[in-house]
Amino acid sequence: MTNQKSTANLWCAVSNRHKGVVKLLPRRRNVTPDRPDIDGQTALLFAASNRYEKVVKPLLRRDGVDPTKPDNNSRTPLWCAASNGSEGPVKLLLSQDSVNPNRIDKNRRIPLWCAAMNEHKRLGEILLRQDDFGPTN
Repeated sequence: MTNQKSTANLWCAVSNRHKGVVKLLPRRRNVTPDRPDIDGQTALLFAASNRYEKVVKPLLRRDGVDPTKPDNNSRTPLWCAASNGSEGPVKLLLSQDSVNPNRIDKNRRIPLWCAAMNEHKRLGEILLRQDDFGPTN
């Protein structure tokens, strides 16, 4: 199977919330879990923004998955999860050392702004509890 087809299978598993397949596919050498789609979205970004916590968790455990990789609009998985009210994925992403809760998108908005604008009060509280606060590139 080619890399492109294998990666497409991973995307299919993620979009259908097949946690078991998501756990297995990234172990194959011909699967690139961080390969973006035409909009720059990775499987992790898609899962995080769609509240697929049970899919985010195994993706974060895999080598080759960058939890900070932005899409074409500079939106990270954390940014998208905060915007869509995905509390579980937000907590999982914040547990990653490399994730910056203050990274801005191309419009200079941070995840906290997204949570506030979409009235996700609980997520706003979670993001405010982070050690460093303020927009960064």
